[in-house]
Amino acid sequence: MKRSLVIAVLFVAVACRNESSSTQQPTSDTQAASQSTASSATTPATASYDLQFIDTMSKHHLAAIEMARMAQSKVQLPELKALTKRIPSDQQKEIDQMKVWRDQWYPGAPPVENMNMPGMSASMNMDMSHLQTMKPGRDYDVMFIDMMVPHHEGAVQMSKDALTRAKHQELKKLAQQIIDEQTKEIADMKQWKAKLTR
Repeated sequence: MKRSLVIAVLFVAVACRNESSSTQQPTSDTQAASQSTASSATTPATASYDLQFIDTMSKHHLAAIEMARMAQSKVQLPELKALTKRIPSDQQKEIDQMKVWRDQWYPGAPPVENMNMPGMSASMNMDMSHLQTMKPGRDYDVMFIDMMVPHHEGAVQMSKDALTRAKHQELKKLAQQIIDEQTKEIADMKQWKAKLTR
């Protein structure tokens, strides 16, 4: 009798343990699947360098476009006013071209902007609210130059990195174009600032 009771108790204990394990297993499987999905997702650390460059430079260009459009009606120096009109047009063309390449080379890939790319974080760390709140005049022109020069320098630094790391020749050609154009614009803005501040 006692032996039968002990066997019955052990049977119930084992059954309960198995039931507990079976109810917990789906949660464990779900977590494992989630972790697997997360680890296999495209991230800046795992994505192609060219895809990182396209997404990151596009974001960088959009910031320059926004800055230029905010300043268009306020800058006074004629050369600087012409630049604020040219930047949106030139850089939007480059964004559009990069989008075409992205669709061809990486169809359906999720965004992989990488703030750790050379020149990115330093050139994007700025407060653009002053472009809206500050009154037009010499000081405004100088402020715009002081914001756009380091932003351009970041693009140049990122593009120089792309010359050695990008796989697609089209992207290397664009990187060289960015270097040439924005290096000249940096030199121009520094000359204009010297003229404004002397």
